[in-house]
Amino acid sequence: MAPVKREVKHKVEHEVKYQPKLEAKDERADSSTPPASPVPSVTIATTNKPTYRMSDKEREIIVRLVLDGKRQTDIAEMLGIKVCTVRKFLERKKQKAMNAMDPEVVQLLARVPSPKKRPVPAKRDK
Repeated sequence: MAPVKREVKHKVEHEVKYQPKLEAKDERADSSTPPASPVPSVTIATTNKPTYRMSDKEREIIVRLVLDGKRQTDIAEMLGIKVCTVRKFLERKKQKAMNAMDPEVVQLLARVPSPKKRPVPAKRDK
């Protein structure tokens, strides 16, 4: 059976249903808020905070400090960044390393128990 061709009787035009209206605001001399900057800053869509991009040097420093046995909180304090930034960077590096390995090696590493943390020494009474 041959396909049936249909004629279009009407033409659908796409209309913009919502168009934001820009209204001029009264600028008062006694206003405490400064005028908006003409150049928008880079922001994260969900939080509207400026993003922070680590330099290659900072990434290298984080990796070296972790290999030296430094804690994530110490690294963040030394570099003046948030602990979650260090943590997320290290998670991504670990994931990238795991993706680069052979599946057999990943399975072997998954079976090995993680190293135990050192016990916290008891406080001495004076």
